[in-house]
Amino acid sequence: MKRKIGVLILLILLTCGCSKKSGTLTCTNETKSENNTYTSTLESKISYKDGYVTTVTTKEEIVAKTDEQAKEFKNILESYYIEYNQVEGFTNTIEQKNKTVTSLTTIDYKNIDTNKLIKLDEGNKSIIKNGKVSIKDIKNSFVEQGASCK
Repeated sequence: MKRKIGVLILLILLTCGCSKKSGTLTCTNETKSENNTYTSTLESKISYKDGYVTTVTTKEEIVAKTDEQAKEFKNILESYYIEYNQVEGFTNTIEQKNKTVTSLTTIDYKNIDTNKLIKLDEGNKSIIKNGKVSIKDIKNSFVEQGASCK
Protein backbone atom coordinates (compact mmCIF):
# COMPACT_ATOMS: atom_id res chain seq x y z
CA MET A 1 0.00 0.00 0.00
CA LYS A 2 2.84 2.43 0.82
CA ARG A 3 4.45 1.68 -2.56
CA LYS A 4 1.26 2.66 -4.40
CA ILE A 5 1.05 5.85 -2.31
CA GLY A 6 4.67 6.58 -3.25
CA VAL A 7 3.82 6.25 -6.94
CA LEU A 8 0.84 8.56 -6.51
CA ILE A 9 2.95 11.09 -4.68
CA LEU A 10 5.57 10.91 -7.40
CA LEU A 11 2.87 11.67 -9.94
CA ILE A 12 1.89 14.74 -7.83
CA LEU A 13 5.45 15.99 -7.88
CA LEU A 14 5.80 15.33 -11.62
CA THR A 15 4.04 17.56 -14.08
CA CYS A 16 2.99 17.09 -17.68
CA GLY A 17 3.61 18.84 -20.94
CA CYS A 18 3.27 18.91 -24.67
CA SER A 19 5.06 20.36 -27.67
CA LYS A 20 3.46 23.85 -27.53
CA LYS A 21 5.66 26.56 -26.01
CA SER A 22 3.02 27.95 -23.61
CA GLY A 23 -0.36 26.94 -22.26
CA THR A 24 -2.07 24.67 -19.78
CA LEU A 25 -2.11 20.91 -19.78
CA THR A 26 -4.26 18.57 -17.70
CA CYS A 27 -3.05 15.11 -16.72
CA THR A 28 -5.26 12.54 -15.04
CA ASN A 29 -4.75 9.11 -13.60
CA GLU A 30 -6.93 6.60 -11.77
CA THR A 31 -5.57 3.75 -9.72
CA LYS A 32 -7.39 0.86 -8.07
CA SER A 33 -5.64 -1.29 -5.52
CA GLU A 34 -5.04 -4.92 -6.43
CA ASN A 35 -7.15 -6.09 -3.51
CA ASN A 36 -9.91 -3.54 -4.23
CA THR A 37 -9.47 -1.73 -0.90
CA TYR A 38 -9.09 1.78 -2.31
CA THR A 39 -9.18 3.89 -5.46
CA SER A 40 -7.22 7.01 -6.21
CA THR A 41 -7.88 9.71 -8.78
CA LEU A 42 -5.40 12.40 -9.69
CA GLU A 43 -5.83 15.56 -11.73
CA SER A 44 -2.92 17.90 -12.36
CA LYS A 45 -3.29 21.23 -14.13
CA ILE A 46 0.07 22.35 -15.42
CA SER A 47 0.81 25.84 -16.65
CA TYR A 48 3.90 26.36 -18.73
CA LYS A 49 5.61 29.14 -20.66
CA ASP A 50 8.40 28.93 -23.23
CA GLY A 51 8.54 25.16 -22.78
CA TYR A 52 9.00 25.22 -18.99
CA VAL A 53 6.57 24.54 -16.16
CA THR A 54 5.48 27.60 -14.20
CA THR A 55 2.87 26.17 -11.83
CA VAL A 56 1.25 22.85 -11.06
CA THR A 57 -2.02 22.42 -9.19
CA THR A 58 -2.92 18.85 -8.27
CA LYS A 59 -5.99 17.36 -6.66
CA GLU A 60 -5.79 13.76 -5.52
CA GLU A 61 -8.67 11.88 -3.96
CA ILE A 62 -8.26 8.54 -2.27
CA VAL A 63 -11.43 6.63 -1.46
CA ALA A 64 -10.76 3.88 1.07
CA LYS A 65 -12.87 0.94 2.12
CA THR A 66 -12.98 2.07 5.77
CA ASP A 67 -12.63 5.28 7.75
CA GLU A 68 -9.62 3.78 9.53
CA GLN A 69 -7.85 3.06 6.26
CA ALA A 70 -8.58 6.61 5.08
CA LYS A 71 -7.02 7.94 8.29
CA GLU A 72 -3.91 5.84 7.58
CA PHE A 73 -3.65 7.31 4.07
CA LYS A 74 -4.04 10.81 5.49
CA ASN A 75 -1.26 10.17 8.02
CA ILE A 76 1.06 8.82 5.31
CA LEU A 77 0.46 11.84 3.11
CA GLU A 78 0.89 14.32 5.98
CA SER A 79 4.19 12.67 6.94
CA TYR A 80 5.40 12.86 3.35
CA TYR A 81 4.48 16.50 2.78
CA ILE A 82 5.65 17.93 6.10
CA GLU A 83 9.12 18.77 4.72
CA TYR A 84 7.84 19.87 1.32
CA ASN A 85 5.48 22.36 2.97
CA GLN A 86 8.53 24.08 4.47
CA VAL A 87 9.80 24.92 0.97
CA GLU A 88 8.64 28.33 -0.20
CA GLY A 89 6.56 27.90 -3.35
CA PHE A 90 5.18 24.50 -2.31
CA THR A 91 1.81 24.15 -0.60
CA ASN A 92 -0.11 21.01 0.31
CA THR A 93 -3.28 20.60 2.33
CA ILE A 94 -4.94 17.32 3.23
CA GLU A 95 -8.38 16.66 4.63
CA GLN A 96 -10.40 13.58 5.36
CA LYS A 97 -14.17 13.26 5.18
CA ASN A 98 -15.27 9.78 6.18
CA LYS A 99 -13.61 7.33 3.75
CA THR A 100 -12.27 10.03 1.37
CA VAL A 101 -8.92 11.77 1.67
CA THR A 102 -8.35 14.84 -0.50
CA SER A 103 -4.87 16.23 -1.08
CA LEU A 104 -4.42 19.60 -2.80
CA THR A 105 -0.93 20.58 -3.91
CA THR A 106 0.35 23.73 -5.59
CA ILE A 107 3.92 24.04 -6.81
CA ASP A 108 5.11 27.45 -8.04
CA TYR A 109 8.13 26.56 -10.14
CA LYS A 110 8.79 30.25 -10.92
CA ASN A 111 9.66 30.88 -7.27
CA ILE A 112 10.63 27.53 -5.78
CA ASP A 113 14.12 26.47 -4.77
CA THR A 114 14.58 23.45 -7.02
CA ASN A 115 17.77 22.49 -5.17
CA LYS A 116 15.69 22.01 -2.02
CA LEU A 117 13.30 19.76 -3.95
CA ILE A 118 16.24 17.65 -5.13
CA LYS A 119 17.62 17.55 -1.59
CA LEU A 120 14.26 16.23 -0.32
CA ASP A 121 14.09 13.58 -3.04
CA GLU A 122 16.95 12.71 -5.42
CA GLY A 123 14.30 11.44 -7.87
CA ASN A 124 13.48 15.07 -8.62
CA LYS A 125 16.77 15.27 -10.54
CA SER A 126 15.10 13.45 -13.41
CA ILE A 127 12.74 16.37 -14.04
CA ILE A 128 14.73 19.37 -12.78
CA LYS A 129 17.55 20.44 -15.05
CA ASN A 130 19.44 23.70 -14.55
CA GLY A 131 16.79 24.81 -12.07
CA LYS A 132 13.94 24.39 -14.55
CA VAL A 133 11.31 21.77 -15.31
CA SER A 134 10.83 21.02 -18.99
CA ILE A 135 7.25 20.41 -20.01
CA LYS A 136 8.32 17.74 -22.49
CA ASP A 137 10.30 15.73 -19.93
CA ILE A 138 7.51 15.90 -17.40
CA LYS A 139 4.83 14.81 -19.81
CA ASN A 140 6.93 11.77 -20.63
CA SER A 141 7.26 10.96 -16.92
CA PHE A 142 3.52 11.25 -16.34
CA VAL A 143 2.69 9.06 -19.33
CA GLU A 144 5.22 6.45 -18.16
CA GLN A 145 3.31 6.33 -14.84
CA GLY A 146 0.05 5.64 -16.66
CA ALA A 147 -1.43 9.14 -16.76
CA SER A 148 -3.36 10.58 -19.66
CA CYS A 149 -2.49 14.14 -20.66
CA LYS A 150 -4.34 16.59 -22.90
